[in-house]
Amino acid sequence: MIVSTTDKWSNHAEEALANQHIPVARLRVQDLADSPVDWSQFSLERPQNIKLREKKKLREHQKKALDNVLKGFKEADRGKLIMA
Repeated sequence: MIVSTTDKWSNHAEEALANQHIPVARLRVQDLADSPVDWSQFSLERPQNIKLREKKKLREHQKKALDNVLKGFKEADRGKLIMA
């Protein structure tokens, strides 16, 4: 396993990982950041005690939008919601 801090690998580096007898997995820092694990609580002494991050909660404007969409689906079976 290789943990990389960049996605900007050269072709030579990519080719070095390809077709190895023992498969090589590349883990990006972004993969760690996107995982549900709370890495600030992780301990090498107790890796089995993995704590997950708290799930994100909707903000008030998002709750209102979701409620409005659900109300709309009571009257229609199709719709479009665009939020930026």
